[in-house]
Amino acid sequence: MPTYSIDYPSQLPDPDFPQLMGQLRARLHRYCARMTGSVLDGEDIVQETLIKANESYDARTVQNVEGWLFRIAHNTAMDFLRKRAREQALFDIDDAEAAETAPDPDAQ
Repeated sequence: MPTYSIDYPSQLPDPDFPQLMGQLRARLHRYCARMTGSVLDGEDIVQETLIKANESYDARTVQNVEGWLFRIAHNTAMDFLRKRAREQALFDIDDAEAAETAPDPDAQ
C-alpha cells in the first residue's frame, strides 16, 4: 500500500515572507545605517540580516516577523560594531608601537 505525504499549511513556506522582507527593507536599512553611522555599512548589515532571516525563517515559530527581523538586524549590527572596534584597537596598537620605535628627529 503506497504512503502519501500531505503538506499541511504550517509546513509550507510562507508566501508573504519575501513580500514582507521587501516592505521592511527600507526601514531596516535606516535602522542599520543609524546604528553603524554609515549608509554603506547599513546596507551590508541589511543584506546579511535578510540572508540570515531567509535561512532560518519558520512560520510556525515566528509570531512577530517584523520584530524578529529587527532583532536579527540589531544583533548583526552589534556584531559588526564589535568587530570594527576590535580591528580599530589593533590598528591603534600598531600605530603606538610604530611611534615608539620610530627615530626621534629632534635627537640630533
